[in-house]
Amino acid sequence: MEQNKEIRHYHHIGSDEELRSSYAFLREMERSGQIEVLPMLFDDLKQVIREYTHRLPEKSRIVEERGIDGYVELIEFEADSMEGAAAEFDAEYRREYSPTYYDCTGQRFTNWVKFFQRRGHWMAYHSVSVDI
Repeated sequence: MEQNKEIRHYHHIGSDEELRSSYAFLREMERSGQIEVLPMLFDDLKQVIREYTHRLPEKSRIVEERGIDGYVELIEFEADSMEGAAAEFDAEYRREYSPTYYDCTGQRFTNWVKFFQRRGHWMAYHSVSVDI
């Protein structure tokens, strides 16, 4: 039987600020001689840094933050046509609101979407609101 090979890390890096802090921590470990004492911790942090810096670029990014009212994101599609981009948007990005008996559900839902072409790629601005 093959065992589960999922690697669990001691560290997590989710932003560039956390990346800078991790590098500072590595330098401090090197300076103080803690590498010999905690080699697994050091190696784990180096691996997490490597995974963060070599991750694939995201296909969408927030271009306008509206606080509790939501945000506008810019999405780049792999599609060669507007119809293909619209199908990809519907499959991966469209957010539908599901009515409930409760108020302030925190659900995200699509307000509007605008497709356009830039540098030969299909893209869209996607406005998302939050039920608060």
